[in-house]
Amino acid sequence: MKVLDHEPQSWFLLEENGALYLDANCNHSFTGYDFLLELDAKETAKFRSEGRAYLSWLAQDIHYSAPIVAASNSQYKGRDRSAEYSERVTAAVNEWRQAGNANPTIQEPPLSDRFDRYAPRLIALVKESITCSPGTWNAGFLTIDCDGSYMNYSLKNSASEDKAQISGELRQLCEDLYVEMRQSGDWWVKAVLHFFQVDGTWSYKVDFTYQDKATPRQNPAKPWWKFWN
Repeated sequence: MKVLDHEPQSWFLLEENGALYLDANCNHSFTGYDFLLELDAKETAKFRSEGRAYLSWLAQDIHYSAPIVAASNSQYKGRDRSAEYSERVTAAVNEWRQAGNANPTIQEPPLSDRFDRYAPRLIALVKESITCSPGTWNAGFLTIDCDGSYMNYSLKNSASEDKAQISGELRQLCEDLYVEMRQSGDWWVKAVLHFFQVDGTWSYKVDFTYQDKATPRQNPAKPWWKFWN
């Protein structure tokens, strides 16, 4: 059994012999417990189609349906495999943590003096991008487009059918990087962060696209942060 993916404080996705298992973190009142659900064919198809977003919904659905409560009408009653697989799940999670997946090590690439000051923000972006990516990914591209008023994000790996889920934390980190760089005079319109894993260590490359200086700059609508008084 091995860990494929993880959402902090919510779930682990594990695989064994082709079967997928969602280990959902549940709590009711003062009782906390893990509920290990073996995904059936329909649930597996939904996951393949919708990615991590579906797993987060499924974990919440298990939690709120309270399948361990006697009076519950939860559709997940009788499907908990924790007693049977708990030791293998624990061993798989421990192996996953020891491999550094819980807090990935980021190797910093050489940066020019111009961008060196932003290294802490870039590393934070890489770590959150890895967290938001499926465990099956060993590389990905975070793309940020911003015209000074609106910001769009994408997190993709063209070699994988598994989908990433952009978190609120990742959105905030993107916005923080843009604001800090713009306040320092680095007004880019597109940033592409390529993160990748080599021999167990993550690294990254970043590329910024700037507006053509020959193109008159429009006065954008006031953005979401209070950039102007």
